[in-house]
Amino acid sequence: MDIFFALLLLLREMNLKLLPLPAVFHPEPQPANNRHSDELSEDSRLTDAESNFRVTVFNACLDIIIQQLSQRFTSLNATVNMFEAIHPNTLLQAKDEDLHQAAQRLIEHYSRDIAASFPGQLLSFRTCFRDQIQKLKSMNGLA
Repeated sequence: MDIFFALLLLLREMNLKLLPLPAVFHPEPQPANNRHSDELSEDSRLTDAESNFRVTVFNACLDIIIQQLSQRFTSLNATVNMFEAIHPNTLLQAKDEDLHQAAQRLIEHYSRDIAASFPGQLLSFRTCFRDQIQKLKSMNGLA
């Protein structure tokens, strides 16, 4: 994270050379914090430009990036879980009942595209092609 922050500071320095903006952060004077007996720690004031930049720009950008990646991989994870029934590892290791339930979930989600006989066909497929499935590492080989 410090490497990214240093790179961002370098880019900011380059932009400041191109733009006629002041490179120094001049905060307005703030009143002193009143301490209360129940406070655990005092808020620190951002007095230098670098710490202000880290808090207002860099951390905000990181929060946005992390949120977008989380949303993207959450939906991808849901898709992978939906097609769990046809994954080679599941075909090899799952019990008949578990494989039947996973295939049933797939039918419920894609009822217009997958026939009701799919769980039985999947169990037959696993029985007939067990040796070939063991050689596969991903679903690409099933196609």
